[in-house]
Amino acid sequence: MKKLNYDRKLIEEYRKTLGGVFSSVDLETLLNEPNHNQFYRRVKALESEGTIRRFIRGFYTTESFNPEVLTQKIAPQSYISCTTTLSKELIIGIRPQGLIEAVGTRRTRVHIREDLTLKIYAVKETIQTGIFVENGVSKATPERAFLDCLYLYQHGNTFLFDIYSDINTSMLRREKVLEYLEHFKNPKFRKFAMEVFDAAS
Repeated sequence: MKKLNYDRKLIEEYRKTLGGVFSSVDLETLLNEPNHNQFYRRVKALESEGTIRRFIRGFYTTESFNPEVLTQKIAPQSYISCTTTLSKELIIGIRPQGLIEAVGTRRTRVHIREDLTLKIYAVKETIQTGIFVENGVSKATPERAFLDCLYLYQHGNTFLFDIYSDINTSMLRREKVLEYLEHFKNPKFRKFAMEVFDAAS
C-alpha cells in the first residue's frame, strides 16, 4: 500500500509535464524498480485502481491526457494533420470527437480505445515543409494539412468530409499552398491540388 501511494503521487506529479501520457520507459524511470516482475506488479496496481489506463502495449494515460501527445509518443516521426488540423482551424465544418489524425512515414496504423481513435497515415514522400512544433508536438499548418488530405485521397484514403466541397479554401493562404506544392515531385498531384483549391474558393 505504501508503494502504491508513492507511485500514485509520482504519476500525479509528472502528469502535467508529460501531458498525461506515460510510456513504459517513462514508468520505468519514475518507479525506479530494478526487479522486472515487481515493476509490472506496480504498474498493474496503478491500472487496477484507475490511476493509469493502458492505451496500447507500452503506453498508458491518466484520466485527463493530451491525445496529441499520445500520438506523438506512439509515432515520434509523425505530425498532427488532416481532419484534426482542419477542424481545429474551422476550415471544415465537422468537429469529430475522439479522433486524432496524423501523418508519418511508416505503415498506416489505427489504434482504437472506446474514448479515442488514432489514425496515423503513412506517406512515401517525406516533405518537412509546413510543419511546426507546439508544446513538444509536431503539427501541420492548415495549408499543409490540406495538401496531406489531397495526397492521401489520391492514394485511396477517405475522410469524414468531402474534399471537393467541404473545405473552406478561402481560409487558406494560396501563396503557402503554392510554396509547399513545390516540394511535391508529382506534377499531376500539383495540378490536382490547385484544381481542388481553386474550385472550392
